[in-house]
Amino acid sequence: MTGINAKNIKIITIKSIVTLRGVVNTPQEKTSIANKAKAVDGTSRIDNQLVIKKNK
Repeated sequence: MTGINAKNIKIITIKSIVTLRGVVNTPQEKTSIANKAKAVDGTSRIDNQLVIKKNK
């Protein structure tokens, strides 16, 4: 089982709109976090501003 490292993610909720900001390690993390936010009752829209970290 893989985990999500979301320690630097900001979740901003205004009314029923959720904005996600921060840096994630993989596209899968970005999608997984957005899906978890969508699953919360009362969420009408997700503004996914998560950025995938670039490897050096």
